[in-house]
Amino acid sequence: TSASNAAAATAESAPTARQRYVYSDVELAELEHQRQEILLEERNSKSTSAKEIEQSIQEVSSLTSLMKEQVAMQDEQLQAIMGNTQASHDNISKASQQLDKPLQSFWNSTRMLIALMWMCTLVLLITHWIIR
Repeated sequence: TSASNAAAATAESAPTARQRYVYSDVELAELEHQRQEILLEERNSKSTSAKEIEQSIQEVSSLTSLMKEQVAMQDEQLQAIMGNTQASHDNISKASQQLDKPLQSFWNSTRMLIALMWMCTLVLLITHWIIR
């Protein structure tokens, strides 16, 4: 009995497994229409994505160009600052040397003037002492 039941089950399932659904012309037309709509949406989506990617690339390119220009300007500014700093350093060094020159010798102009005034004072004192 179980063998006959199994054979019957196999006989029943075999035709349904091999049997294919046959679409009507209306269903085929509807499926083709849906397929065309899906393909159209896919093309539009790809086109939109491609345009967005192209726009993003152009934006990145323009931002890169802008950044390059800013870097070039900052480089020029830094070069000018470096030149000014070097010139200022040279000027400070020269001024320091000019200030040190009079102080390097003992008989600078200020000390000579003071010495002359002391000599005049001494001459006046000695002259005054001799006259008295």
